[in-house]
Amino acid sequence: MKLRNNHTIDYIFSSSITEPNSGCWLWGRSINIDGYGKLSTGELAHRVSYFLHKPNSVITGMEVDHICRNRCCVNPDHLDLVTHQDNI
Repeated sequence: MKLRNNHTIDYIFSSSITEPNSGCWLWGRSINIDGYGKLSTGELAHRVSYFLHKPNSVITGMEVDHICRNRCCVNPDHLDLVTHQDNI
């Protein structure tokens, strides 16, 4: 994933609201039809958050999965790389 300069950890955090019970960072900007946070560039917010926080973990063919099962969560501690089969 190629990240643009305006995608920073501070931007992701300041664009989300922390849910106190679950610890989810709920994306507070645009949400796509499937319930995922979306950046103005069209990239999915949870993917950008994951790769900003864990830049050395890029693995071809893997998908970023929400461990918390909350599609609008961008908390990198709630995200993990999994195969497509595990993600469905």
